[in-house]
Amino acid sequence: MRTSVSKLLAAVIAALVLLVAAVAGMTWWSDRAARVRHEAEAATGGDTARALPIMTANGCSGCHTITGVPGAQGQVGPRLDASL
Repeated sequence: MRTSVSKLLAAVIAALVLLVAAVAGMTWWSDRAARVRHEAEAATGGDTARALPIMTANGCSGCHTITGVPGAQGQVGPRLDASL
């Protein structure tokens, strides 16, 4: 009887740890998405249509690979696809 109670308690604790980890992960991901969106809006003045001309004018394609930006096949800087 005692071993079944301890096994149940261990299972409940494990489930709670997994739940807390899942909630923390979702919160982190949500915050990250909001930060990326805020940075993109700040860089373009809130108008995503301005992104392509800004990246082209500032030479971002020289160092970065950016999907959707003609000629943006740079190999020096990190990919900027994830930020779009």
